[in-house]
Amino acid sequence: MDSLPSSTLRRLKQFPQQPNSVWEGDRLGLGAQIRDADAPSGSRRADCILWVDGIDQTVRAIEVISVADGPESYVRALIKAIEAPMEMPQMPMLRFRPQKVVVRDRELQFFLRGVLKDLEIEVEYHTSLPLIDEMAPSLRQLIGMTEENLPDELYDRLEEKAEQIWETAPWNELQDHQILSIKLPIFDLKPFYLSVMGNLGVEYGLLLYRSVQSLKAFRQSVLRHSGDMRLMQDAFINQDCLFLNFELGGFDQPDMMNLIDLLRRSAQDEQEISIDLGSINPLEGIRSHLDEEEAIAMLLALEAINRFFRKSRRQFRGGQFPECKSRFQIMLPADLMPETLGTKAMSVEIETLPALSNELLAMSGTDRTERTDPKGVGSKLLSAQGFGAPSSIPPGTAVLDIQDLLVPQNSLTFIEPLEWDMYEQMCALPGKRSQATPGKVPRKGEGFPVFIVQTTRAKAKAMTEQIEAAGGITGLGFCAMPDREGSAEWEIGLVRLGNGVLNVFNDYELADPTHQESKRRWARHIKASKGRCGFIVAMGVTGAAKGKLDLGTMVTLYETQVLLADSFLDLI
Repeated sequence: MDSLPSSTLRRLKQFPQQPNSVWEGDRLGLGAQIRDADAPSGSRRADCILWVDGIDQTVRAIEVISVADGPESYVRALIKAIEAPMEMPQMPMLRFRPQKVVVRDRELQFFLRGVLKDLEIEVEYHTSLPLIDEMAPSLRQLIGMTEENLPDELYDRLEEKAEQIWETAPWNELQDHQILSIKLPIFDLKPFYLSVMGNLGVEYGLLLYRSVQSLKAFRQSVLRHSGDMRLMQDAFINQDCLFLNFELGGFDQPDMMNLIDLLRRSAQDEQEISIDLGSINPLEGIRSHLDEEEAIAMLLALEAINRFFRKSRRQFRGGQFPECKSRFQIMLPADLMPETLGTKAMSVEIETLPALSNELLAMSGTDRTERTDPKGVGSKLLSAQGFGAPSSIPPGTAVLDIQDLLVPQNSLTFIEPLEWDMYEQMCALPGKRSQATPGKVPRKGEGFPVFIVQTTRAKAKAMTEQIEAAGGITGLGFCAMPDREGSAEWEIGLVRLGNGVLNVFNDYELADPTHQESKRRWARHIKASKGRCGFIVAMGVTGAAKGKLDLGTMVTLYETQVLLADSFLDLI
């Protein structure tokens, strides 16, 4: 028999028992999803537990739970209703134990009798709970859910088609600038413009933009405001699209194993890969669920995408993106079809848009880049110094000793100022600043110049341990890498550790206008700070926090000095 700990019983018995008080308790299906903040892979179907005071007709507690949670969730919510009832406007809530609770489930009644007997709370079974039934629609609105929830069969079909997308893995062939249009003959919808995420192995999913203008505007905003986190977040909110994201749990990064192994493991554990469906609109904001029309449109689009790649996958091998169009007759189950659509098969057209894709590719170029092939940088270093491989270096030749072992694969790197208020908060919080420079940093300009690496929590921890073991960070800077003829077309950001070893931060094309602007800003901020700068290790690259830097994601700050280009000559 389940029972509460004796200390909990003593604590709850301190609250008086209100004579004649009766509370109704029930479980309300939401037909929506919740995300567990402690487990990024925990997006799942949601219910909620309600406890309502039948005398005062007030809600004492609401607790949103997973559909898999058992009767224990009733007890958790009841304890909350006793100790910390929901505050109502202009109505103070008294804390007390009810004399009686009423439920409409026989098994639950027997379970609660055993748990609550020591609290002297009676448990009764009634076939109906009129107060909760009356309040249910407004309660759904209170906790932010729509009244028109998706039918279970429609939601299950969506999950099934999304799982097929994971198996199809369109990101193995397409990059995010290679756009497909999808035309659906329902609800007077304009074409969707599909952007596929996942080619870099960092984040997997589909974005179905409602217009070309929204797609272009988002990409332009990201490139234009790559140094300003607030404007980046505004750009994200101002997208106009449906989205399907795959969140991976149980691994630090998708690159730990190939996708086939990952899929095999996910079949054994449903929590390994979770599905996140929703909508973003400039006026409505982010909504983590779909309404019925959106769900039907998404269902048809996912089926068309799966068929399209089964039919045409070979045409995209080797990075090719030719003109390609297909039309599919798709039939939904009769019980999922709105009456206005009838029961006929629907013709869905999907085609590639090479011209638009080339236009988007021409926009690219940013110093916020993903490190996907660190070894490739090392090869460039040898080539830039006139050698094709380590074995080809003549004995006694002076070569700049640079490693590429610090920044983890698939990390995001940033070069931008850390706003002064955020800098001061990091300095004030214990453990947020691992290394400080002597004296006070001048508070001039937009902020403190920093190199930032955003990776996963586990890799951020390993990275800080590596830095600490090497004696901290003693300098940051840029070094141009000349080719055999002595001309430089690219440069690398470098991090010098306390043991004297140089590590690559990232590499940049000198002709890239975005990098040129970042370098100008960097130089301006370095001048204002009198040569002081910083290196920040951050986490959250695989989830919703990707690209978002705040006190929660930034792990630690290392203050150091800038290394001028001439400094590297002393290291050869």
